[in-house]
Amino acid sequence: MALHIISTFDIFHGAVAEKDKSGKASYDITQWITITDLKNKRIYFRTYEDLTVRMVDFGKLDFNAKKPAFIELGERQTYVDVSETAN
Repeated sequence: MALHIISTFDIFHGAVAEKDKSGKASYDITQWITITDLKNKRIYFRTYEDLTVRMVDFGKLDFNAKKPAFIELGERQTYVDVSETAN
């Protein structure tokens, strides 16, 4: 429910534009959203490029690791073709 509510505030590419002195336009976008579950120590997030909701469970992370950990975000959202299931 929280993701639906916060998504109403998304700024999509082209919705907000600003021109610099040379006339070149730049656009604001919502790059990502996050929802924090403090009770279960989790963060849920999605990015502008991929609306798939992902979760990081802080209870599963090693905070004593010697090297930083990275999460691959990917580039584009995938889709499932359901054409064959049409009745």
